[in-house]
Amino acid sequence: MTPQTKEILLQAAEKLFLARGPQETTLRDITHEAGVNLAAVNYHFGSKEELIFEVFKRRLTPLHERRLELIRRLRKKGGKNAVSGKVALRVLVRPVVEIAAEAGPAFARIMARLHLEHPETFRAVMLAPATSTSAETFLGALRTGFPSVDDDLLMRWADLVLGAITYGVSGGVVRDLPLPATDAEITHVTGEIVDFLDSGLRSRARKRHRRSSRPPIRLEQRTQ
Repeated sequence: MTPQTKEILLQAAEKLFLARGPQETTLRDITHEAGVNLAAVNYHFGSKEELIFEVFKRRLTPLHERRLELIRRLRKKGGKNAVSGKVALRVLVRPVVEIAAEAGPAFARIMARLHLEHPETFRAVMLAPATSTSAETFLGALRTGFPSVDDDLLMRWADLVLGAITYGVSGGVVRDLPLPATDAEITHVTGEIVDFLDSGLRSRARKRHRRSSRPPIRLEQRTQ
């Protein structure tokens, strides 16, 4: 089995995933498209789920690289704690908008397909790249901004954030961007998505804080 075979399989899988979605694409479909046997998939990937992960990871590697570059620049200017709150959301969102604006509808469709049909793989690809610096920076910023919220709820919030970003690039504001988009246009669209996400997160945090700060109701108060 050669490295070229692995690349042929990835290209064939991506083509079929775009056309039918990962759920409706079988391994036999992929091997037929690639002109190889089923053993090649098992040798290079081990399972269909791992093949799906590799297809999307390859497509999204530039996204993670841009996030890490943004983090490095921000920390060089403002120190270790420079990435927090809305800044962390901007780090998460802007590279997605940039790549969606460059790649066009194909990138948007592949993001939406993965989010709808394989949510666990989507989270793994979006928040767990080969280096987890961008994921940890984002989750760390959420913890700093909302210290009273436990990690399980923060992860649910992170899923909601990723879902909103996916909608933004697959059928929402990014769809109306002219191609090629200017830096100012990308900044504007990024700001729209970030403002929406930030407002939603802060609203949820305020509601939780109000509920947690209410005094407990005594039994005799309930029975009056």
